Order: sequence, then C-alpha cells, then structure tokens
Amino acid sequence: MRKGSPLYEQVSSGDFEILTEDEIVAEIGLLIENLDCHSYLASDQMANLLWEIEGQLPQDKQTMLMTVTRYLSMAPMERLRFCLERRRRSFFSIYGGLPAEVHEVVQRAAKAIESESPDAAELVGEALMTMKQGFI
Repeated sequence: MRKGSPLYEQVSSGDFEILTEDEIVAEIGLLIENLDCHSYLASDQMANLLWEIEGQLPQDKQTMLMTVTRYLSMAPMERLRFCLERRRRSFFSIYGGLPAEVHEVVQRAAKAIESESPDAAELVGEALMTMKQGFI
C-alpha cells in the first residue's frame, strides 16, 4: 500500500495486518483449488509473487496448484531468498535499478538470509514492503 493512504494508516495503527508472502501464496492456492469454472487465470501483475501461475481452467488447475505447492514446500530460508530475489527482479525490471536506500534494505535482508539470522524474516519483510511501494 502507498504511504499516506487510508490502508497504510490502518496498518500503521495496527488495525489492519498485511499477509506474508507465504500466506498470500497459500490463499491463492486455496482460491485455485476451489475454482469450479471454465476460464483463463493469469497471475501476471507485478505485485504477484508467482508470475508463472497461469492457465486454462479447469484443465491447468493441477499444474497451477503444483506451482503453489512447490513454493510452499521450500525450506523457510529458501522461500525468503526466493521472495527477495523475485521482488528485486521485479523492481529492477520496472526501474532499471535499485535506489541507494532500497539497495541498502535489500542487502541487509540478503545478508540475514545468508547468515540464517533469526531476524531474517523480519528484514526480508521490510525489504519486500520497501520494494512493493514501487509496484503501486
């Protein structure tokens, strides 16, 4: 969410809690699992973590669910690394690089993952929120 927006204020005050990437992916899996229709599903918006979720329903449902399962089956640090790199690549593709302040936050998160620091998830979350500001 954009700084200064009503939703941003609700998050800041604790009235609204943002889902983690894992929770969002699990929710997308639940949605796909329960879709009973003939339609085309595409997850091609930059805010979506798993761009590769795409296909014709119901034929491609299992393939899309396998993508969700594959992500959720990764070890915790591997998921953090995946999220950080995927979001960094998205940001880079939009803006051609990372501004110094964004680069610094991303580097702190990457180092925390590499050292398997107990605060890695928190630092990655901070980096993801910083980068996602550029997707809106």
